[in-house]
Amino acid sequence: MLSNLGPAEGGRETWLYNFLPRLTERLPHLKLRIHGFRLDSDPDYRKTLLGTLPAEASDRITIDFVEAKPSRVPNAFAFWTGLRRSARNSPPPRLVIAVGSWVELLAVLLSGAFRGSGKILWLRTIFADEKAHRIWPAARGLIRRSEDAILKRADLLIANGDDTAAHYRARGFDVTVIKNAVDLKRWTMTPPKLKPPLHVAFIGRLAQVKGINEFLAAAREMQASEFVFHLAGDGPARDDALALESAGQLRFHGPLPNEAVPAFLKDMDVCVALTFAGSDLGGGSGGAGVSNSLLEQMAAGRVLLCWDNPANRQVLDEKSAYLVKQADASAIIAALRQITSDPGEAFERAQRAADLARGYGFEAHMELFVKAATKWLPS
Repeated sequence: MLSNLGPAEGGRETWLYNFLPRLTERLPHLKLRIHGFRLDSDPDYRKTLLGTLPAEASDRITIDFVEAKPSRVPNAFAFWTGLRRSARNSPPPRLVIAVGSWVELLAVLLSGAFRGSGKILWLRTIFADEKAHRIWPAARGLIRRSEDAILKRADLLIANGDDTAAHYRARGFDVTVIKNAVDLKRWTMTPPKLKPPLHVAFIGRLAQVKGINEFLAAAREMQASEFVFHLAGDGPARDDALALESAGQLRFHGPLPNEAVPAFLKDMDVCVALTFAGSDLGGGSGGAGVSNSLLEQMAAGRVLLCWDNPANRQVLDEKSAYLVKQADASAIIAALRQITSDPGEAFERAQRAADLARGYGFEAHMELFVKAATKWLPS
């Protein structure tokens, strides 16, 4: 995984910190080597990740990082070349799971150590479409053709949501869906108070694709006496967030490790899910999958305010969330006013969302994975 494996980095890392302990418990004879990517300025999270495991399981887990210095060259290039070197002296595994996109799968394909291994790509995004706003339009076709050529080399493609799977199936790929899951016991908490001022939370990467621009626009327009806006995360819009905090228009909490999020959510009334899916970012079709943080917020019984798009409609509807027009900051504002005008209705929608979350427990998630990958796994 092209990640430094930090617990506050994003959805993939949240999934890993939940998936790994259950995988080692489900398969007690499994030996696992994890390959990540770390800039020399980043913290080393090996002990943090290993600390989530029982002591006997940690003896069967090895974590290696491809390490590099900060550079203007995308980290993917260092990962492609570095993984080939770091995996050279490892015994060849029966199975390699690349988590993310074709970028991770290409790193696996370039490494001779994995030549005879089974190869699973666990798709967490539609790469070319999520990055569409960064890619020169004339190059998008080439990127997509290159992605297709690489994906054909996988033995199994897994998508974390129906929207991502539908996109790749339309391009001719056979895709197995294993939606993200949530630790229901950990996220069950007292219901929101829904008394003014309402506390509204954005948790995630501060990037355009996550809807941060529209969230900040709504925060600028709303009165502090009615709403308190909270922002937990990091990313390109950090300076904009800090400027709004200085103006008294929101509270910026910085990136939160996943273990700190339950305590944070207890004080929140409304959570927003504004990851784009569709054509609003420059011609892509999105592909958000089922969001880890959305499932957590559902299980926590918070009121949910979401873009009305295929990613969110996989798990929610008008009876369990406030679904608003994508890319429309004014729609966020209108929905917040609707929540304040009828808190009883908001409470009922939050409770229905919590009921829906019970269908996304990790037990079913693990069984689906073991069934999909059974021919490569130890008995």
